[in-house]
Amino acid sequence: MNNALRLSAGRYWSDRRGVFALWFGVAMIPMMLFAAVGLDLMRAVNMRSQLQAAADAAALAGATAFTSASASGTATTIANRYMAGAVGQLTSSNTASPPS
Repeated sequence: MNNALRLSAGRYWSDRRGVFALWFGVAMIPMMLFAAVGLDLMRAVNMRSQLQAAADAAALAGATAFTSASASGTATTIANRYMAGAVGQLTSSNTASPPS
């Protein structure tokens, strides 16, 4: 009985069938993590560029409204409103909505 058990265990450990599926399953974990990190990084870079474009547009809107030093408060208000509107559009366009 003991010899038969050793023989069976030896055949089990020397059998190589199905090893590819095992290694593929183990390798999928880091590959999925890399894909998730890549997606998050892509979304962060995209959001940063959209915010930079909104800040640039707000600065230009404020600069066009700036005519003199006494009108700087008006230019600041216009730039702040423009930026708030642009950020509002960004956050509403980046939220997930169910398909209609």
